[in-house]
Amino acid sequence: MKKVIILILYSTFLVFTLSAQDYLGISAGTSHYFGDLAKHTDRFSTGDTKAVIGIDYQKSVYENLYLSAALNIGALSADDFSSDIESHRNRSYDFRSFITELQFLMVYRLFAIELNTESTIKMNISTGVSALKCKTSHSSTVLRNLVSELENPSKIGFAIPVNVSLDIDMRDVTYFIQGEARKSFTDYLDGLSVLTESAANDTYGFIKLGARIPIKTNK
Repeated sequence: MKKVIILILYSTFLVFTLSAQDYLGISAGTSHYFGDLAKHTDRFSTGDTKAVIGIDYQKSVYENLYLSAALNIGALSADDFSSDIESHRNRSYDFRSFITELQFLMVYRLFAIELNTESTIKMNISTGVSALKCKTSHSSTVLRNLVSELENPSKIGFAIPVNVSLDIDMRDVTYFIQGEARKSFTDYLDGLSVLTESAANDTYGFIKLGARIPIKTNK
């Protein structure tokens, strides 16, 4: 097993070293929680809208394939008082989580359309694995005590990200809008699992605007 892990790490190192182009990007936008709290009859409803910022580093592997590492920092939040389901309003749970997310992605370019000699529109899709750390709090003392007694939330979790971005290349800068969805492997993004009597893992996502520039070319 150690040899397999070493081989994977070594192969990744070679790809990042030998690939033709490096890119550095920054982004900012909104974060959205889809979990056990603040449920609505509309299944696309979300918790409170919060902010997220991100930085990413990309390496080209082939013509339409890239490897990427990204760091996102933001918050997730929801309050049962905003639900249109009476039983949820009556239980009145809430949470706020500060999250730090590190993700490793494979990015594939679906298509590219050249508008003129200086601008190109591109559509990309990416997936991989995300590791996230949560720091969760609750406004109610009663709820905090219940969580302390009955729950055993993990502060570290993993998720499968799926991202779709629309890029516009303009000279040496790429501007992009990106939608990101996360299916986590934990029911503790909100710090609650036993108390909500739900076995479903929490989901969340981001909508971000950003810019990316080339930083190095290996000949």
